[in-house]
Amino acid sequence: MQHPFFHRRNLPHLHPSQGIFFITYRLVDSMPKEIIEKLHNEFMNKKEELIIQPNKHSYFVAFDEYMDRYKTDKSFLSIPEVAEINKKALHHFDLKYYQLICYCIMSNHVHLVIKLTDEAPDLSQIMHSIKRYTAKESNIILNKKGAFWMKESYDHLIRSEKELRNVVNYVINNPVKAGLTEHWEKWPHTFIRLDLLN
Repeated sequence: MQHPFFHRRNLPHLHPSQGIFFITYRLVDSMPKEIIEKLHNEFMNKKEELIIQPNKHSYFVAFDEYMDRYKTDKSFLSIPEVAEINKKALHHFDLKYYQLICYCIMSNHVHLVIKLTDEAPDLSQIMHSIKRYTAKESNIILNKKGAFWMKESYDHLIRSEKELRNVVNYVINNPVKAGLTEHWEKWPHTFIRLDLLN
């Protein structure tokens, strides 16, 4: 069995060789710098609130709420062709490197829950492959060059069945919370493994 892998950019990441992860990644320029700095300062004062607690105001939830509200002309994931590229990429490694549990593609960010398989490389390598492919293909559609995704992603190791249910509910209801649809099933860019609904 491999040892957990640790690396650091702006956030600490501890990646066990297997596990269920909640991941969020976002487009470049998807948040104004002053808001990021404000939320970062709040986080430094309340580090223990980083873990997802849907019923409690936390750093992550506050950040996500800003992303839902913040609209720019660079909200490229709202373009159907770009969203489809991202869906294809997320399904590409399903049942090979991970079991795809659920995802939701918003206009400027993606929420993803996966369970790593025994054959999976490190999570950072998986995310690098997904982001590299989707950046290249999306830029072709958009006729643009340069960075597409922020280098940093948020990832959280899910530690219980109860937490998994809470996180999945959080992910699929993101468009509802953002006021984009009345029911999660009507959002065209949401996926959930059907057996989780039983």
